Amino acid sequence: MNSWLIILNSSTHAIKAQRFLARKGYKSSIERVSRGNLGGCKSGLRVYEDTANICRMLSDIGIICREIIEG
Repeated sequence: MNSWLIILNSSTHAIKAQRFLARKGYKSSIERVSRGNLGGCKSGLRVYEDTANICRMLSDIGIICREIIEG
């Protein structure tokens, strides 16, 4: 199964996004991401569906997808 990690601004946004997506029927999990080029630790949301559609829905509720990492 393909998966993508969507990098978000904070763990609060990750929790909000996960709950929102669960209500819409999307499976996701929260991961802590530590990458130098992101300026320290960030939270990520592991998803298994179309990231473009997911990021569009998250944008509608004020959550910005900072980066999408495949795998």
